Amino acid sequence: IEKEWLSFGHKFSDRCGHIQGDSKEMAPVFTQFLDATWQLTQQLPQHWEFNERYLLAIHDHVHSCQFGTFISNSDKERRDLRVVERTYSLWAYINSHRAEFLNPLYVKENTQDILDVNVSPQTIKFWRGLYNRFEFGVHPRHSLSEVLVAAQNHISSLENHIQYLEDQITRLSSDTSDSQSSCGVSP
Repeated sequence: IEKEWLSFGHKFSDRCGHIQGDSKEMAPVFTQFLDATWQLTQQLPQHWEFNERYLLAIHDHVHSCQFGTFISNSDKERRDLRVVERTYSLWAYINSHRAEFLNPLYVKENTQDILDVNVSPQTIKFWRGLYNRFEFGVHPRHSLSEVLVAAQNHISSLENHIQYLEDQITRLSSDTSDSQSSCGVSP
């Protein structure tokens, strides 16, 4: 994304409508790229280190302007506006929350140079996690197995996050007790 989209000058501000401008310039090209990436993760889940939440975070923050990563239309504009100095990077945020974005099905040894992808129209799925994520309940067109897989993925993600938080608590508790003992304070 950094190389192919940001450095090569995808016009995020115009395409995403960050500023008032020509409405003819608005286009969901980057959303389509993220959707295509998600389609690949559905066909070959063991080949991707990141999960759906990672793609959703990128999509949301492209439009939120909370981070400076996707602000402006080109690398030159970002340099001129000193975006790096004046804003936070989405990549730093993602790196600091890395455990939330890891795919539990990823197997590094399975990675290959050429992916065997089925491009027939029948393999394209509707990305409910992006387009209908705020709709609750089971849609009549979803099979029970799809609902169960989605529920299992959500449970797994929550369990991973719980483990991450427990590790953080343990580490912080250890750091606190270490600093208290080095200061001569009894815990």
